[in-house]
Amino acid sequence: MNNQRKIGIGRTAETYATEQGTALKLFYDFMPAEAVGYEYSVSKKVAAVCAYAPAVYALRRSNGRAGIEYELINGPRLVDLFSRQPLLIKTLARRMGELHRDIHRISLLGLRMSADIYGDAVKKYPFIGKDVRSKLLRFINDSKNKVLCHGDFHPENILVNRAGEYKIIDWINATSGDPLADVARTCYLMSSGKSPEKRPFPINLFESYFRRIIRKHYLKGYFKNVSLPRKQLTLWDLVIRIHRYYENIQAEKAFLEKTIDRAARSVPV
Repeated sequence: MNNQRKIGIGRTAETYATEQGTALKLFYDFMPAEAVGYEYSVSKKVAAVCAYAPAVYALRRSNGRAGIEYELINGPRLVDLFSRQPLLIKTLARRMGELHRDIHRISLLGLRMSADIYGDAVKKYPFIGKDVRSKLLRFINDSKNKVLCHGDFHPENILVNRAGEYKIIDWINATSGDPLADVARTCYLMSSGKSPEKRPFPINLFESYFRRIIRKHYLKGYFKNVSLPRKQLTLWDLVIRIHRYYENIQAEKAFLEKTIDRAARSVPV
C-alpha cells in the first residue's frame, strides 16, 4: 500500500488510487466480512442498471484488510467544487437535484426495502408517543413506491470526472423504496450531518454558511416544474432523523433527540 495514494476517508473505510489505475476501498478491521460482501453485491447490482455508478471489479485484500476494487473516477467531488467555484453553487446544487431525480427513475429488484429499515427504527425508538409511532408506521407502509434509493446521497459522494460526467459512489445503503425518503435524508445530511473528515476551520465555516443555499437549490433541481410536497417531506424528515439516531454518530445524537421531540409534537394524529 506504500505506492497507493489515499483519495478518500469515511466512517467504515479508506479509499486509495492504485498503480493499476483503479480505486481500492479498504475497510477498517471492525467491519465484518459479511458487510464487505454485501456492499460488493449491492454495488454490482447498481452498476448494472445505473450509468452514474462506478464499475465494480473484484473483492480484494491488502495488508490484511478486506477491500473492493472499483473504477477510479479522476476528478473532484461536488463538495470541493462548491468551495472552489462559489459563483456556481446554485447551478451545481440544481444539477445535484437533477442527478438524484434521475436515479429515482430506476427500479431494481433484490435490494432491501427502505420501508422495512425505517419502520424498524420507528418501532424501537423510545422517545415518541404511541399515537405518533402509529401515524409514522402507517405513513411508511402506505408508500407504494419502489425505486432505487441511494441512501447516502450528498456532495461528498458525487464526483465529476475529466469529461465533465457525474459519478455517484458509496452505494452500501442502497434500497428499494420511496424517493421522498431518499430526498429527506439528503436534506438532513446537507443541513445537519457531520462529516467524518477533519477539515480546516475555514472550509467548515464556508460549508456551514452555504449549506442552506445548496439545500434550497438542490430541491429546486429535484422538483423542477412540480410542486414541493412539503407535508410528505416533513413526515419523512422525522422518520429519517429517527433512523439516523441509530447510526450512533455521537456528534449528532443530542441534536437528533431534541429535533425529533420537537417534530413529533407537531405531528397530527
